[in-house]
Amino acid sequence: MAARSDVRGHEIVFGGSCTDTRAWRWADTGELVTDDDRPCAHCGRAPIEAGGVIGVDGCLGVLPGVASACCGHGDASHTFVLFTDGSGLEGERASQWQQLMRDRWAEWPSELIPVGRPTAE
Repeated sequence: MAARSDVRGHEIVFGGSCTDTRAWRWADTGELVTDDDRPCAHCGRAPIEAGGVIGVDGCLGVLPGVASACCGHGDASHTFVLFTDGSGLEGERASQWQQLMRDRWAEWPSELIPVGRPTAE
C-alpha cells in the first residue's frame, strides 16, 4: 500500500510504481511531483512568491505574526495557523481566524497589508 498525502488539496502518493519507490506522484496523473505549483483545489489560487519565499499559500498570502499557515484547501481538519510566538490554532478555530483576516484586508492601512496577500474578490 502506498503512502498518501496532499499538496494544496491535491492527493499525492509515495512510490507511484513498482520500479520507482522513492518518488511522490500526483494521484490523478501519476506524474512526479517536481514542484508544488498546482493551485489550491478549493479556491483555485496558485501559490505565490512573497518575501523571497517561493510557494506561499496563495489563499492566505503572508500574514503578520504568522510563521506558518494552511487554509486546508477545502478540508477544515487540515487548516492551521502557527504564530511567531509559538501558539497556534487548528481546524475550525483556524478557519474562523483566517476568514476574519480575509474580511479585514480591505480595512487595513496600506503599511499593514502583508506582502503577497491575495487580492479580495
